[in-house]
Amino acid sequence: MIENKVLPDFELASPDDFLTLDQCLLLFHKPHCPNCMILKKVIQKGLGITPEMQIAGIDIEAHPKYLDMFNISRVPTLITFRAGKEAARKSGVMKPRELIGLYQGN
Repeated sequence: MIENKVLPDFELASPDDFLTLDQCLLLFHKPHCPNCMILKKVIQKGLGITPEMQIAGIDIEAHPKYLDMFNISRVPTLITFRAGKEAARKSGVMKPRELIGLYQGN
């Protein structure tokens, strides 16, 4: 099982194993994107509030094939998956409570 990882060491080369979890968040980002850097700080705060969140990231510059595969048009984009299927999606910066709500389906 994949455990929560402390940012910035949460990068995946492939989301395949991660998406087998019952519920997870996947962050699509670029390394030098200012809003992506802000959202990573929000994720750290969110993990402090809700440590059971399973979250990982995909650097779309290093792995551009996932842009089309997941229909990513801007970064940062967070997608919630439940039972391997997309349940929710949000692009841009958000507050920790919004992040938790996205994860929990609120």
